[in-house]
Amino acid sequence: MKTNSLLRPRRSGFALLLVLGMLVLIVGLSVGFLMKSTSALQSASGYGASVSARNLAYTAVGLVQGQINLATGQGTSVAWVSQPGMVRTYDNAGTLRNAYKLYSAANMIDTKVSITGGVSADAPAASWKDNPALWTDLNAPVQTRTGKVYPILDGNVGTGGNLKPEGYSLGAAPGASSWQPVPMPVRWLYVLQDGTFVAAAGSGNEATVAGATAANPVVGRIAFWTDDETCKVNINTASEGMFWNTPHFYSNFQRYLGQYQPAQGEYQRYPGHPATTCLSSVFTTLSADNIYALTPRVSPGGSSGATTVATGPVAKKSQRLYASVDELAFDPSFDSSRTATPKLKASDIAQAHFFATASSRAPELNLFNLPRIACWPLYAGLATGKVTSLDKLIAFCSSTGNGAASYPYYFQRQRYDSPTNDIGLARNGTLYNYLRALTSQAVPGFGGLFSAKYGADRDQILTEIFDYIRTTNLYDLNLATGGQFTPASTPLPGSGHGWVAPTQYTTAGGIPTQGFGRFYTLSALTIGFACSNDPSVTTVPANTTPYASPALTPAVAGERYVQAILIPNFFSPMLGFTSMIPDMQVNIKGLLALRLNGQQLFTADSYDQRYNVTTASVNNGLTVGGHATWRNFDNGAPLYPFVSSHIKVTVPANGLMAFTGGQLTVTITEGAGGPVLQTLNINLPSSDPAGGFPIPKLVDQKFGAPDMSYWWGFGGKAWNENKRLLLSYGSGYSPGNYATPSCGSPLVDNYDVVRSVQPAHGDFRLVAAQQNVPTTVFAKHPYYDTTTTKWAANLFEAYSTYSSQGFDPGRTQNSWGSYFSTIPASSYFWANVSPDIPAGATVANTPESTGDYDSGFPYIPDGPYINKPDEGTKALGGANVPYFDTPWNASDPVTSTFAFPNRQMPSPGMFGSLPTGVKANVPWRTLLFRPQPTHFGATSPTDHLLLDLFWMPVVDPYAISDRFSTAGKINMNYQILPFTYIERSTGINALLKSELVTAVPNTGLYKAKGGNSTMGAQTIDYPIDATETLTQFKAKFQGGDIFRSASEICDLHIVPVTIPATTVNLMKTTFWTANQITGENLRERIYTTLYPRLTTKSNTYTVHFRAQSLKKNVGSLPGTWREGVDQITGEYRGSATIERFIDANNASIPDYGTNPNATPSLDTFYRWRIVHDHQFAP
Repeated sequence: MKTNSLLRPRRSGFALLLVLGMLVLIVGLSVGFLMKSTSALQSASGYGASVSARNLAYTAVGLVQGQINLATGQGTSVAWVSQPGMVRTYDNAGTLRNAYKLYSAANMIDTKVSITGGVSADAPAASWKDNPALWTDLNAPVQTRTGKVYPILDGNVGTGGNLKPEGYSLGAAPGASSWQPVPMPVRWLYVLQDGTFVAAAGSGNEATVAGATAANPVVGRIAFWTDDETCKVNINTASEGMFWNTPHFYSNFQRYLGQYQPAQGEYQRYPGHPATTCLSSVFTTLSADNIYALTPRVSPGGSSGATTVATGPVAKKSQRLYASVDELAFDPSFDSSRTATPKLKASDIAQAHFFATASSRAPELNLFNLPRIACWPLYAGLATGKVTSLDKLIAFCSSTGNGAASYPYYFQRQRYDSPTNDIGLARNGTLYNYLRALTSQAVPGFGGLFSAKYGADRDQILTEIFDYIRTTNLYDLNLATGGQFTPASTPLPGSGHGWVAPTQYTTAGGIPTQGFGRFYTLSALTIGFACSNDPSVTTVPANTTPYASPALTPAVAGERYVQAILIPNFFSPMLGFTSMIPDMQVNIKGLLALRLNGQQLFTADSYDQRYNVTTASVNNGLTVGGHATWRNFDNGAPLYPFVSSHIKVTVPANGLMAFTGGQLTVTITEGAGGPVLQTLNINLPSSDPAGGFPIPKLVDQKFGAPDMSYWWGFGGKAWNENKRLLLSYGSGYSPGNYATPSCGSPLVDNYDVVRSVQPAHGDFRLVAAQQNVPTTVFAKHPYYDTTTTKWAANLFEAYSTYSSQGFDPGRTQNSWGSYFSTIPASSYFWANVSPDIPAGATVANTPESTGDYDSGFPYIPDGPYINKPDEGTKALGGANVPYFDTPWNASDPVTSTFAFPNRQMPSPGMFGSLPTGVKANVPWRTLLFRPQPTHFGATSPTDHLLLDLFWMPVVDPYAISDRFSTAGKINMNYQILPFTYIERSTGINALLKSELVTAVPNTGLYKAKGGNSTMGAQTIDYPIDATETLTQFKAKFQGGDIFRSASEICDLHIVPVTIPATTVNLMKTTFWTANQITGENLRERIYTTLYPRLTTKSNTYTVHFRAQSLKKNVGSLPGTWREGVDQITGEYRGSATIERFIDANNASIPDYGTNPNATPSLDTFYRWRIVHDHQFAP
């Protein structure tokens, strides 16, 4: 059958359409697949490029770590210091070795730092933006819907209603514009495929990349700059600080300091604590209460900012610490509601990143890159019941290793009553020799050897420092009774409370050294003469008959009986609280040599006298050091041994008697039969052969309640030598004063005769610090041989001098010896608190040229004290104020409310009153921790470099200190390289804000020291002029230099705000001359509390980076990069905060105490961690 031919064409067309359709479908599917593959490839390439860019960015972090490792790993003879943008190293002659740049630059390591006219040599010209192939702005903002966002420093800071931090200013920035007021341009470093970094040459859009080839092409470029986090204020450790110090003068403000002492947990008033650094320097609109609400561990309360007496410790916060500044947006508590922080705007927090941080740590290694020694004493072996939880944490922070394998870098103690036990503990001896080794080497970064500077006094100074640390925290109320270092004061007898035998140590060089402990030495040895019988005096007490001795023939006309008494004048340089109850015995030998008109005064060559509460006390058992109250010192004694026989003398026409002196040996022992604390060889001179001493007169009048017979001899009522010694009618009776003696007066002027020998210089520290005092130390009183003067002695009391002492002629007119030749003591002190120094003392024998004496408490004379750490006190009864009112009723604290480590030991700056001239016999010269270029302590190496060998760990309210590091310190080197036009001294402003400078003028106003309330309104404590003070920082930076040790703060004048204004130049010239009666413990206090919060080295850095992955166009020159032609395939911007730390548990760390030169060196044990990273992608 045939088909229809008309149907064939129709069928063929349909087939064609079908085939064409299939072809279109197949092509479409193929194209779609290819397009999808291309998109995926592009996406994969883009992702790869972004990953590559991110990896490049973190090569910048690794490069910074490498630079820091190079700088900080050069051993014990090279010092390193950090600042934003750089780490520098110095040799042990003080010469710059290298500058390691922490920003991308043409030369990453340089041998000099060039700053001309305040501009860094690495800062580009203003036209840098015309060279995009070479330079980039790390701080280039990004425009968002709400405004510009900056990655590092917000350009709006300091303007309008924005954040206005203190210490921030912006100079002429290169290439600045209205769009970008704060450019931070740095060089691009090009990265080759083999990992090589190249700083390219060229200009404009072209860069010549050395070493780039087709086989090793350019694959990326990075730019970075590193900030030093220790230049910022740490939001976890800072709060709003308030000043506190132990009061020393009378003013209303100082009275408040005594009345409203800081409570335990009131960290914002702890001297030297990081919480005294002020967050308000960043957030200037916030009140103190606003800030306390923000801080995670600091609370208001306690004394409520010196407005109320604290009744207990402040309740501790337990809120988490901030991980970043961004978290300030939320309440720091664990509240799951995440309540927004009040009082802070989001823009404030965003802008605060450049000024505040949540992570900043500084190393606690010395300039030799070795462990510092903690200046807090711990009981040997951390014995249970003898240490607190804070003590244990301090021990942990100050050790390497664990358990039995640990190496502690702190001094230990065990026996308060032994001069040799504690220094004999093995680890103490090791650390002592560690200090000897370090002070025998040139100081890295400075040069000079302490062993060469001080000779034999170097070891003496080290013993003083060891002993000072050992004698800190004598009665810790945070321990159960019995756990304290010294015995309790109650119940009686309490002997040994607050009493410590001085450390005695003969060094490896054979030098005998002695610390101060807390014991009594002698400030003078006095002999007094009283008339016990004179027939020419016919006045007798009413209703009595004259006393007679059956063993003696009464004197006849022209004769008198005279009795002598030896009075050791006790003195302790450790003035302060807790109170001091001695347990000692005094032996005086050589008494048989003493004669009066040829007759032997004593019947035995030596006698002993025990002093404790049970046998005989000093000051009735109440004393805080300084002078002992000599008129009561035998209280409780059944018989005072140093009283002579009654000697009959004939009264010649000149009224003089001949005294034959002799060589006496005074031995002070711990208790009865205990170890010898000190031997004093004293020559008590004979009277002048051409003259003699005046013969005493019989007291023929009453002085208050007792009858006159109480003054007829030294053994009770005259002739009865078996009664207890009566140096006063009763310990509660006033002695009156020079002009009007009263019933408590033990010696009476114009009747009794008194002579003494004493150090001509009056610096009794030089006496206390010697195991064996030679005869050359004690000399005649200036009026010893004056035949017309009955009184030639300075008999001081603990709480009163004028009223109870023997006066030399000058003192009768209130023109007594002064510390200053141009300032009579009577012009600035109430008579009762005049200093103990002979009238007519030469300038060389006074502290006038050095200023090295301490201010006493408001009721205690200034003198040669050693700045005892204050353990606190309270007043007994009524409205009395501690440190001021009724000192004889003062009391140690009975609770732990006022007891905490930082109160006593803010820093090793407390060592500043320790003498440095004991072996050289140079009085009134102590360690220098203040600016005074003419002082011996300022010669190389400067004394303040000793501070660098010690630290005070901060372990409350949490472990702010870790193993050999501390959080929250502020770097003195705040200059930003290479962006010197950006000034950020905010951290230093925050540091200074809560501090005050004490300066007492040379005027009559401070006779008020004894309590004259009319002078209370006078200001002697001044806030700090931060702007003027910081001019000294700027001058150093502009010269291309920086600070190498935090102790260099002691070289700077801290300028107070005064009217009229004080300047740095005035501080250098006339300021302290006009305020000369400010003791060194007050002048150096500001440095003592600033030093522990300062550093020149950082462990924490933030690397800000910009990284781009690059691709060269095919066929282009491999060694040339052309901006806009070659391809930028990816970019990553952001920052990473990194921290170096020691794994102190590493068992491989050697014991550097045994061998400071042990290898490997400690710097090789540092590791790195990233504590925070952030991508800038707004």
